[in-house]
Amino acid sequence: MLCAKGHNKAGKNFLNQIFQNLILNGIKYNANTKPTVEISCHDTETDVIYAVKDNGIGIEGKYLEKIFEPFQRLHNKYDFPGTGLGLSICKKILEKHNGKMWVTSEEGKGSTFFFS
Repeated sequence: MLCAKGHNKAGKNFLNQIFQNLILNGIKYNANTKPTVEISCHDTETDVIYAVKDNGIGIEGKYLEKIFEPFQRLHNKYDFPGTGLGLSICKKILEKHNGKMWVTSEEGKGSTFFFS
């Protein structure tokens, strides 16, 4: 599945951490009877773009940037446990390695997280 361009061992560890967070979030924030997470990637001239798509609860448009801020939660900790740090850590890791992270989502229909 990896269409990775020259990832070293440290880079692979970071990728594993990012994929783990996005996959677990896709399952955790999902009210569907059949949670689904799809992973894909494609090469551009300069980057590899990864996509992690789920059929979860989705995110309202006005919160699409807020979810990447530390300790920002859209739901109470009793409905969806967690610290609110996962996505902000993933984004920081990527930015430290000259990458980017963004999301598209439709409330009630799921989200797709992209990163390069």
